[in-house]
Amino acid sequence: MQGKSDYFRILGLVSLLIMLAISPGCSGSNDKGSVEKATNACAQLSKEQVSKILGEEFGDPKEEVRKNNKGEVVMSSCTFSPSGKTSLTSLNVLSVPRKDIANPHAALKEHFRSLQENLGDKSYSWETLEGVGQAAGYDPQMGQMTIFNQGYMLILSLRGRPQEKTKELLVKLGRTALSP
Repeated sequence: MQGKSDYFRILGLVSLLIMLAISPGCSGSNDKGSVEKATNACAQLSKEQVSKILGEEFGDPKEEVRKNNKGEVVMSSCTFSPSGKTSLTSLNVLSVPRKDIANPHAALKEHFRSLQENLGDKSYSWETLEGVGQAAGYDPQMGQMTIFNQGYMLILSLRGRPQEKTKELLVKLGRTALSP
């Protein structure tokens, strides 16, 4: 049971960090598709795309949207789970609108530094990923990829896959989410 409580503790901490990083609006690109992706995590990937990449059938995703007191979306979450059978696999996609960031790579480093600090774990590590969004990083301990891309931060968390395959699958999912 310790692993399950650690998972929820880490998920809660990540949600707290995201809430601290949220900006009140999305000013990035004027492209309507970018705005929708920044405010709707379920617009990032379809259940068909997730099913194809992960090799099993997924049902309709569960969406949660949080808005500020002005009615602006500040965070959108989309959870994919396999349909019709019990499986430990799940994919959570979190999309957070962000103001223009002058240096996405610096913002990524600050995100992971803040996570390390809040976890209180000096040995916490992550790696930079190339070719995914403006800046991306992978956290092997949590099976999570964080992407900064044109006015929003996207976090993909994959559970129930062998750790050595998780990074490869998250890169495929991330590239698919960012494709037009």
